[in-house]
Amino acid sequence: MRIGKMRHRITIVQPKSTSRSTDGAPVFTESTILKDIWCAIKPSGGKEVFRDDYRWSVSDKIFTIRYTTATLTPAMVIRYSSEDYEIQAVTPVDERKYYIDIVGRKTT
Repeated sequence: MRIGKMRHRITIVQPKSTSRSTDGAPVFTESTILKDIWCAIKPSGGKEVFRDDYRWSVSDKIFTIRYTTATLTPAMVIRYSSEDYEIQAVTPVDERKYYIDIVGRKTT
């Protein structure tokens, strides 16, 4: 991959529920795992899901980043352009340690 295609910045955060509010609801905090990573973004598709008489819009994107030793898990979230994408899969490109493809899903 040409490095010039990596022109988007993302942040990978891990949401945590560490405390409860006065009414007992969980208060979510987050810790930043990787901040301001340059990446390339490819749309991977989208669909509409009908569930419980509601219509949901689902869009997937593939975020390609340089290889990192940080452990990325599906419990983490990608923040891009003030939108959050749930991590669906993390795979190295061509089974080498140069780039990583991360599939992110946004549900609205």
